[in-house]
Amino acid sequence: NEFVQLVYALHEAGYLNNGTGEITKIVESLAETLKVGLGKSWQSNLSSSIHKSKKDYEPPVFEKIRQAYLKYADDLVMAKKNNR
Repeated sequence: NEFVQLVYALHEAGYLNNGTGEITKIVESLAETLKVGLGKSWQSNLSSSIHKSKKDYEPPVFEKIRQAYLKYADDLVMAKKNNR
């Protein structure tokens, strides 16, 4: 479900096909390319999770990505400092 949430967010933000195109085909295509298993009911799982969530709910995948990027950037800065 996190993969699907991420793809939907990227699509809605205009990062995939400038926010155009059929999102279900985009999700399935990316999943195939990236070898991510979607499962048979991925669309209903996403819909269910959206309808059950509170208005200010933010999927954990976005915090995971933020933390991973910050760690990557920090590691890069530290590596450069250590090579001086």
